Amino acid sequence: MWNWVSFLRDGGPIAWIILLTSIFTMALAMDRLWVLYRCTLVSRQLDLNQLEEPLGSHGTGGHATLPPGPAARVVQGIMAFWDKGSGAMREAAEIAIREELFLLSKGLSTIEWAARIAPMLGLLGTVLGMVDMFGAIGTAGASSGAVALGIRKALYTTVAGLCCAIPASAMLRLLDHLIDAEEERLRRISHHLILHRMRCEGGTQG
Repeated sequence: MWNWVSFLRDGGPIAWIILLTSIFTMALAMDRLWVLYRCTLVSRQLDLNQLEEPLGSHGTGGHATLPPGPAARVVQGIMAFWDKGSGAMREAAEIAIREELFLLSKGLSTIEWAARIAPMLGLLGTVLGMVDMFGAIGTAGASSGAVALGIRKALYTTVAGLCCAIPASAMLRLLDHLIDAEEERLRRISHHLILHRMRCEGGTQG
């Protein structure tokens, strides 16, 4: 059974750095996961027909009843250009969606950084541990048992680095997937509104 106190003690300062990095990274990942979960919940429950019915041919009121979130902000940004026509609405949709994706992606670069740097920190700790161990052997000599124990302790930081990097990589992949899915839903909403405006334009011209 692992003794985490001795594990961190033998791993040295780098093991503690990796531990703090892991705690911060997972806290950030869980925060982003909660934000994306709430956004996804709102977007999935959104009935596109609910947007169209209040609009009629005037383009007002369709977004007033939406719960706050990316979908509501995108709809509001698009409908602000209803009087400008479908072309202006299309440009507004791209801008609004990009802004929402930027907000949803906040913190992901930090998680990616942790996933990449943690194994290297672990390797650095192992190399430093091996240097210290062989230095001690060269100075005073050591038995094979002591050498094996020294190697084991030196590898602790490699284990710690991987324990930090693997969950961070998994969370990053999950968050990327959720953001891609939310982008698809936002684009579907924008296309629905733009098509509705184009139908209104056709009716007006007719």
